[in-house]
Amino acid sequence: MQRGGRVLVMLVVAMLMLTLGGGIAAASVDGIHGGTVPETPRTDVPQVVNGRLHGAAQVGNTIVVGGSFTTIRVNGANQNRSGLLAFDATTGALRSAVPSISGTVYDIEAAGGDWAIVAGAFSQVDGTFHGRLARINVVTGAVDHGWNPNANSRVTALTRTGSRLFVGGDFTTVDGLAKAGLAEIDLNTGNVNSGFTMNLSGDLGNGGPVVRELMATPNGQRLVIAHRAATIAGQVRRAAAIVDLTAGGGTLSGWRTDIYPSDIQVVLHDADISPDGSFFVLANAGADIPPSRDTVIALPTAGNGLVQPLWISRHFDSVYGVAVSDAAVYTGGHFCWVEGPLADDPWPGPVGTDHSCATDRNAGRFAPQTVFRDQIAAHDPATGKALAWDPSANGLNGVRMLVTTDRGLLGGSDGDRWGGRTIGRFAFFDTGDVAPPPPPPPPPPPGGDDCVATRTGAAVTLTWEDDGGRHVVRRNGLWLATPGRNVATYTDNNAPAGATYVIRTRVDGVATDRNCVDDNNPEPPPPPPADGCTLTQNGTTITLTWADNGGSHVVRRNDRWVASPGAGTSTFTRTNEPAGSMWVIRTWSGGASTDRTCV
Repeated sequence: MQRGGRVLVMLVVAMLMLTLGGGIAAASVDGIHGGTVPETPRTDVPQVVNGRLHGAAQVGNTIVVGGSFTTIRVNGANQNRSGLLAFDATTGALRSAVPSISGTVYDIEAAGGDWAIVAGAFSQVDGTFHGRLARINVVTGAVDHGWNPNANSRVTALTRTGSRLFVGGDFTTVDGLAKAGLAEIDLNTGNVNSGFTMNLSGDLGNGGPVVRELMATPNGQRLVIAHRAATIAGQVRRAAAIVDLTAGGGTLSGWRTDIYPSDIQVVLHDADISPDGSFFVLANAGADIPPSRDTVIALPTAGNGLVQPLWISRHFDSVYGVAVSDAAVYTGGHFCWVEGPLADDPWPGPVGTDHSCATDRNAGRFAPQTVFRDQIAAHDPATGKALAWDPSANGLNGVRMLVTTDRGLLGGSDGDRWGGRTIGRFAFFDTGDVAPPPPPPPPPPPGGDDCVATRTGAAVTLTWEDDGGRHVVRRNGLWLATPGRNVATYTDNNAPAGATYVIRTRVDGVATDRNCVDDNNPEPPPPPPADGCTLTQNGTTITLTWADNGGSHVVRRNDRWVASPGAGTSTFTRTNEPAGSMWVIRTWSGGASTDRTCV
């Protein structure tokens, strides 16, 4: 890992709205979760049986998924569904009226209400010609046949700010106008902006020139282009470029990075921008050659010259997907090891070594500097180092699609297991109110599920019966160490008083937790004070009130996100609530968070 600085703490959405300038409407902001998403995905949504997933979005209360699949499974029965599916985000019910697509869908962008723009390699929607772009209603299935710009080849990326829709791909014309890889379209009329020209050129030897991802900053002032081209608008911008959108136009800025050497291919696969627009992250494949191969790279959006990465995190194998929330940078790919909390800078271990997951799983790679993460991981947005979040996936090629929405994280793989659940190629890690019933607990591992903690001075030694699985030690809810297989003891040499430990063991994809409590300090710490939060209950209706301090508020129940009332609020009401829940008002102000607890 290499850092040129630390990413600033996420600014809240309300603060972003106050900074809008230039008369440009703000882009939509996703990924405000207040914490990492659950490790287990929902099981009550349609399953994707075959093909590949490329794009997804939340459109109103509908989750829309696109790709090259032809079969989905609903309630145990297979259905034909080509390239596009949609379902209710709350209930998981399939939206059966979604129109048919004649080819692959690569990206989806919410377009207001229940309308969405879909892009890809198709030529027909419900039997009517649409050249790689279409505007559809994801609830009624209606297709706006009057909105019909025609790109002459693939459209692989979409983003918008207000009514300005930017489309990227490997096309050379849109509606007959010369637009090589990038164009602007009016979201409402479908007309192409002839004055916006940012042509891509130059094949870097890896399928270019092509746009891999487009990202507009929330204030609508900058457009970030992640691409495989030698030049944009005639100027060298390897892998990434930024266009200034102020005053309604489009000018290539001086922003550039030199992290991608000119003597090797650019194998950039995906990119995503932070919810506050301060940085974006590039996902790279192409062999274990850091800094630009098999890595994820965080770069600031600010600047008008040569910029340095905020951090570079090594993955040792291909990274295909990335999604950024306020609390985590999620990555997916063919990797199984990532930089852990103890990783060296610039990065751990030698370069260009064998990275077979089958052999390294037991050897521990470069432990303790690396941690095992099977095809999907979460990273600290400030450092790029791994967080404790560890659901795992079982694809052959790996996790290739990750997208954050207001409701959580959407993923696509060529496997069928995520977080220990067999759910097909699509996963929905939901932060919302409605969660599927938990699966039945797995049987205890051989030898019992007990764990003993013994303190000697400042050290606590944990012992358990080994069952041949892979062990992870957590302390007070956070990752501490990965002892690996064939071990039955671990010593925490600097154990805080009253620590609680969990030995998480995975056997055949099933996780079992064994709890240990420091014998000398068995009592858990007292709960935090209410700190100005009051709960009143009238029947099944609860009302929370607190003193507003001008920050942005997030409501959590039993440690799960419930709602984001935002700034300027001091009350929250919920109906049909059972008694006994733990409620927390998390307030972000000045870059720091404060929790106020109501019981």
